[in-house]
Amino acid sequence: MITYKIKYKRYIVNLYVPEQKSGRVVLLLPGLPMSTDVNNILKPFLDAGAIIFYPYFSGSYDSGGSFGAAQSIRDVAKLYPLTQMSVVTELYFGKQIELGVPSEVILVGMSYGAGIALLGHQNLYQKIILFSPALLFNPIDIGGEIGRNFHEQMKNLFHLLRKAHPFTYRLGFSSDLEKFLMGNNNHVHRQSIIEALNKISFPLLVLHGKNDVSVPVEIIHSLEGKTLNKNISWRYIESAHSTSSYGDEGLELVQKFIEE
Repeated sequence: MITYKIKYKRYIVNLYVPEQKSGRVVLLLPGLPMSTDVNNILKPFLDAGAIIFYPYFSGSYDSGGSFGAAQSIRDVAKLYPLTQMSVVTELYFGKQIELGVPSEVILVGMSYGAGIALLGHQNLYQKIILFSPALLFNPIDIGGEIGRNFHEQMKNLFHLLRKAHPFTYRLGFSSDLEKFLMGNNNHVHRQSIIEALNKISFPLLVLHGKNDVSVPVEIIHSLEGKTLNKNISWRYIESAHSTSSYGDEGLELVQKFIEE
């Protein structure tokens, strides 16, 4: 694997290039906050010969603009043309990097990025993978103690992001992100998410940890029970929330899905 940093329009993007390219390209959307420990989950993609773009959302770190849920959803389509480029330029030294012609583009989202992937894909991608997906935010939709605890967790996360401003996240209209994380946005109500899942017309893998305390597995079980779509594979593994905790079982499921 060779790693680079590139700039595409107003986005700063980490680029991972495998030793042997297969024509597969992956757009990997980060969680919230963005994880710096992604080497574990990169492996099955690189083993399958996939080039990986790992961008910073608008308004986060060095990417331009303002950060928010609505803007993150728009970013999914705006970043798609990047996956079609056969040559890109390294940011610091201007080196031209040959990527070849893409044969398949896979959209991958982690946690917050998984929800953004589901809501923003616009049928541009051939496959989607959702890792430890945060899809429901409304405590009423989640129900009981889990819903109340999750709501409190999102309040704390929003407070953390506001404290990080302006160093890592430049929150524009902060009410947009706050409404999203607090479940007061129509995008993240149960019925809207179920409708989005049922409209998927291409292969989608949902991979969730049985020991996830950040997004309890019961939330994902409840969505699976209401979703009638044979294009979706729901898989549960012995892991926590972070993809760094995914073991061989999870990584093998990912690679098998990629290569099918």
